[in-house]
Amino acid sequence: MTAVLIDPTTQGAAPENALTFVEALPGLPADVREFDLEPLDHAGHLFALRSMQTATRLFLLQPGPYFADYTPAPSADALASLGLDVDPDAAAFLVVLNPGDDASAATANLVAPILLNTRTRQAVQTVLDDAWPLRAPLAQP
Repeated sequence: MTAVLIDPTTQGAAPENALTFVEALPGLPADVREFDLEPLDHAGHLFALRSMQTATRLFLLQPGPYFADYTPAPSADALASLGLDVDPDAAAFLVVLNPGDDASAATANLVAPILLNTRTRQAVQTVLDDAWPLRAPLAQP
């Protein structure tokens, strides 16, 4: 599943960049659910996910350009939590990027992607049952 998340030419805190997690992200307080998804490149591959409530910032990327064989299969519960049981084509996956200190050693978490309903702007981080790596080395797009 792929989708255009944001028009990267319209950067800033526009309302279309806002998203809400239906469940809190692991490790964050339960009430931290409002985020801004800011494009960091013109290709629309790399994003900063910034909390609107705290100083939390994560880096996310669209997996397709970096992991061509990545075909996540979220559970029916994860899809239903976003209202996607009827229209799974409205979904997009983003994986958490761990840039570390050395950009050439960046990895992505393929086992727990963020699933986004591109129409409602609701999101959830889901853990896949498939055997995807937790720290997959980042390939060049």
